[in-house]
Amino acid sequence: MSARIADLCAEDKAKIRTMMVELAKADEKHRTERSRFQQQLSTLQQQNAQLHQALDSVKSKFAQSLTLLRQYQDKLDDAQQHRSRAERLEEDVRKLREQLEEQRKLDRLSELVATIDDRSRQVARQEAQHVIASNHATPVRPQRKNATLGRRLVLSESEDEEDEDETDRIISMINNNNNNN
Repeated sequence: MSARIADLCAEDKAKIRTMMVELAKADEKHRTERSRFQQQLSTLQQQNAQLHQALDSVKSKFAQSLTLLRQYQDKLDDAQQHRSRAERLEEDVRKLREQLEEQRKLDRLSELVATIDDRSRQVARQEAQHVIASNHATPVRPQRKNATLGRRLVLSESEDEEDEDETDRIISMINNNNNNN
């Protein structure tokens, strides 16, 4: 046998009506909360998507920053290598300048020696010419040990025979004598 709502007493009917009203309110409340939760879920999903986009952007910027940092580090390394090369080159230039200065000193010294040699030859030639001129017709006599020539000079009897060869020979004798003393 089945019971029907019409068979219930008024009190039971009132209870059922109250329960149905409460159930309708609860259902409405449940729907409202569900709608609110769905809106919150949608908002959170949008925020989550925005956060993912922001995270991707940050990751991208971080990767770019790392790339720039590596490039700057490479440039810094290159600059350090260039600076080291420049310092080595400056040191090489300094050494070369010192060598050049030493070479200039040696060249100047060589010039001075050449000048002294030229002057010595001139003086020796003048001495030889003087000796030839003063002893031209005079017989040959031995020279003193401390004399400039230190050997006998063989002079020609004729003034016409005074030539460059005789002068060079006498200069050679003078130089030999000076070297022996």
